[in-house]
Amino acid sequence: YIYRDFKLNNLMLDKFKRIVILDFDRMIDSNQDGEFTNDFLSPFVDEKLNIKGYIPKPKNDIFSIGKIINFFFIENNNNNNKTIIDKIKTEICDKCSSENLDERPSVQFLIDYFCTIIIENGIFSNNLLNDFIFYAKQNNPLALTYLGIIYLNGEHVEKDIDKSIHYFTLASDLDEFHAQFNLGQIYFEKEFNRYDIDKAIHYYKLSASKDKYAQAKLGLILFENKKINEAIHYLSLAAKQK
Repeated sequence: YIYRDFKLNNLMLDKFKRIVILDFDRMIDSNQDGEFTNDFLSPFVDEKLNIKGYIPKPKNDIFSIGKIINFFFIENNNNNNKTIIDKIKTEICDKCSSENLDERPSVQFLIDYFCTIIIENGIFSNNLLNDFIFYAKQNNPLALTYLGIIYLNGEHVEKDIDKSIHYFTLASDLDEFHAQFNLGQIYFEKEFNRYDIDKAIHYYKLSASKDKYAQAKLGLILFENKKINEAIHYLSLAAKQK
């Protein structure tokens, strides 16, 4: 593990206005016991790391990320949208600091969550669009997916179904199940003028390996097409999900 010393003096923003950690104390062998730093008074550091013999875990970093989010988005935010702020505090900050490490969200969940908040609530700018384009060029599946969503919905860009399909397909090839589900929607829902039931089923099946909504949608489509056994299989999978 690398122990990161989270505190305000060790944070800076890069040119994309992302938080960067400056102070990496030292490498810690995963089997090594003992104390790792003498600076445990920072509110950004999980107190569990102060327990003698405690082995650092990735979810200790999630605690620190949650505190950083709380500082920038909750304590020092002039955004008048109290609904969004309260939502972030309850759904992210509080969960990141849960005593039970298993209840703390993953980094991927945090990325998905904030990308969704950005798009659903119109918290968008050309800088964010440029960020998505920058990472899409590096074949980041999530960035490709959100570019697909942006062009599909016409959010801050001219609506373009063909560009949306292009980005979703690139993300699908990288096994991004949200992109696969959206491709299924484009080829199934007639409003997009790209109706192709075979392609729709193909992409729903790809997404269904990870997504309960794809399982349910696929099950209903297969049922309507008299493929009863397959329909029962996917509807049963969806029914087992929480």
